[in-house]
Amino acid sequence: MKKILVTLFCLIILSCEVPYINNAYSSDKVSSFNYLCNELDNHYVYTDIKGFGSIADLKAKYSGKVTNTMTDEAFFEVLSDFINELKDGHANIITPFARSSYYPTLIDYMAADYNPNYNSRSILINYFNSKPLYGSSLRNGIIEKEDGKKYGYIYYGSFMDTFSSYDIDYMLNRFSKESVEGILLDIRGNGGGSIQLAINLLSYFGYDPNANAKEVLKVWRRDDKNTYTKIPYISSALGVDFSFNIYTMPNGYKGKVALLTNRACYSAASLTAAGFKAYNNVKQFGDQTGGGMGLPIGGTLPNGWNYRFSSNKVMDYRATSHTQTEYNYEAGVSADSVVNDDPLTTDKDEIIEAAISWISTP
Repeated sequence: MKKILVTLFCLIILSCEVPYINNAYSSDKVSSFNYLCNELDNHYVYTDIKGFGSIADLKAKYSGKVTNTMTDEAFFEVLSDFINELKDGHANIITPFARSSYYPTLIDYMAADYNPNYNSRSILINYFNSKPLYGSSLRNGIIEKEDGKKYGYIYYGSFMDTFSSYDIDYMLNRFSKESVEGILLDIRGNGGGSIQLAINLLSYFGYDPNANAKEVLKVWRRDDKNTYTKIPYISSALGVDFSFNIYTMPNGYKGKVALLTNRACYSAASLTAAGFKAYNNVKQFGDQTGGGMGLPIGGTLPNGWNYRFSSNKVMDYRATSHTQTEYNYEAGVSADSVVNDDPLTTDKDEIIEAAISWISTP
C-alpha cells in the first residue's frame, strides 16, 4: 500500500499542470491525434536532441494511420508508436486499459557489451562479510578496510521508496560513532521516483561552507513554441512547492560524499546527480546516468485518454540558458571519475575502491 501511495504522489507532482482542451477539438480519434501533435509541438522540450526531426515530421508519418473507425486498441497502439518516437521515458499515453512506455530507455541487460557496474551480492560478501545492511529504504553499513579506516555506505535503490529524517539521522549518528572517513552514496540501478526525496538527499549530503542555500538545479519550462520560462520551483496538485533552491540541513553531513552511479540511473536519480554538481564535497563515480531529466506535464486528450511528456528542461546550477548543450543531461549525467567494474570476475567493486581512494586522499 505504501508504494501505491508513493506512486500516486509522484505522478501528481510530476504532472504539474494540465493543459486546457480547446473546444475546437472534437472527441474523435483524428481530432485527438491532432490535439496531441499540437501540444507536443508547443511544449515538448527535447525535439532538438532526439533525432526524429520535428513534430510535424512525426505527424506526417503517422497521420495516415489514424482513422475514426479504428478500434480503441488499434488507436492506442498507433499513439504508443508515435509517442515512443520521442525516445523519452517520461512520454506516455494512459488509457483505461493500457499505458505506453518507451522500454528502450532501459538498458538492454541481454546485450553482449552490457556492464551493470553493480552486484549487490558481491558487495555484501566482500565488504560486509555477508552481514545484512541496516535500514529498509536507505540500506546502510560500515566498510572497514585493512588499515582500520571506516567508511559509511548507503544503498538507495529507488526514489519510490520513502525515507524519513529519522532514518537519515540514525544513519549519520551511527556513522559518527564509527568515525567514518566519508560516505559512499550508492544509487546504481535507481530508476527514479519522487522529486521531493531527491531534494531531501541533496539537502542532507550536499554541503557548501560558504552558502546555506544554493540554486542547485535550473529548470526552463516551455510555454509555447518560441517561449521558455526559467522557473524557481514546481507546484504540485497537493499545494506543495518544490524549490530548486536547496537549503542544507543543520544536521546534514559535512564530509566527503562519493555518489556511485551507472547507466541504470534514471529520472530523479539523474536529477540527484545533476544537483550534486553544485557541491564540492560530493564527487560522482562510475558511469554516467541513464538520463530522463525532463519534468513532465500531464493532460487529457479530447477522447478522454491521458498523456504526459517532458515540458520542463532540468539543467545543473552552471546553466545560464536552456540552449546550453553541455548542461543538458537528458542523455545522462556524466561521472566526475569514470570507473568501470566487472562484478562477475573480481572480488572487489572497482567503483567503491575508487571512491574510497578519493575519500582517503587529503
